[in-house]
Amino acid sequence: SRPSHRVGFPVASRRPVRAIVSGAVIRVVVYTKARWFQMVILHVTVQVKPESVRDYLEAVRHDAEHSERDEPGCLRFDVVQDRDDPHRFYYYEVYKDEAALEAHRQSPHFKLYAEKTRPWLGAPPERRFGRNLIPADADWR
Repeated sequence: SRPSHRVGFPVASRRPVRAIVSGAVIRVVVYTKARWFQMVILHVTVQVKPESVRDYLEAVRHDAEHSERDEPGCLRFDVVQDRDDPHRFYYYEVYKDEAALEAHRQSPHFKLYAEKTRPWLGAPPERRFGRNLIPADADWR
């Protein structure tokens, strides 16, 4: 178990807030109406082999669309293509909490995506976790 500590930071809300820092994962916790939100923000960078971009886009579209439509804990799943490198893609994913992220990783559409895209990648994906500041966690859908 990694040590964690709590830090405070200002937000545009009067709700009690705290951030929990543990290793590379930063979670924002907002208490509102007798319920804690611990949103997980995930940024992923993916480099795709040039000959695989078309197949990759089909697979990632399926995963992103099903993530937002079928997973109540997936609040956002954006896929962005780099302007200067058309083989590099960025994901911006927002999950209600750690359990929602784990549910995403266990979903049939994610497992299919991970299996299909592995041979199309030019490098291992880079994953970064961040903390949500604006809008406040409680203001998300």
